Amino acid sequence: GLDDYLYGPGVSLIEWADRAIDFLPSDYLQVELHHLEETKRRMVLRPHGLRFLDLVIKFKRSAFA
Repeated sequence: GLDDYLYGPGVSLIEWADRAIDFLPSDYLQVELHHLEETKRRMVLRPHGLRFLDLVIKFKRSAFA
């Protein structure tokens, strides 16, 4: 069943994925959420693999254009 989640056609979100790093595919997008203040957050996108590096580059271009 795990392969269906990780390698299927959809998107899988895994909380605390750093605890299961050996089970992740080689290409994935790590999303970190950090509390800055009561109502402010910071999001860090860490791409692993070319597919997600390209995705993050395109996101940055569109978000900050």
